[in-house]
Amino acid sequence: MATPAQRTNTWTLDEWYDQNVAGTSGGYEYDGSNGYKLWVWGWDNSGQLGQNVWGGTKYVDPVQLPGTYKTIAGTMGLVSTIAVKSDNTLWSWGYNAAGQLGNNSLTNRSSPIQIPGTNWNSAAQGTGTWATRTNGTLWAWGNNQQ
Repeated sequence: MATPAQRTNTWTLDEWYDQNVAGTSGGYEYDGSNGYKLWVWGWDNSGQLGQNVWGGTKYVDPVQLPGTYKTIAGTMGLVSTIAVKSDNTLWSWGYNAAGQLGNNSLTNRSSPIQIPGTNWNSAAQGTGTWATRTNGTLWAWGNNQQ
């Protein structure tokens, strides 16, 4: 097993809140009352960083995705990401073999795509995807093996 190397960063630890494991796949930063700015970094092997690339591009410095966000969720195994922007729109990107992106296809997406509607509240991913709307209803799609 390789020994981790120390890296000098231009940001401080209190500015970042990790969505998976600190420093490996992305994070977000609170932007006042507008929501969170989403920053991505790491290995973009399946388009999960939303940078319109596919197949192993590595980002060693954080890159900001446009907009501000309310919730962000990603999966390590299915390597996809879903997020609710501050305007209550739902966006997804990455690997889509199980339909977890919610765009009525199995097409992989290396750039964020909007899921229809403007009344989304929160989202989560695992082997499937779940999202709530502002009216309190729960929606689910993707892998339904169990």
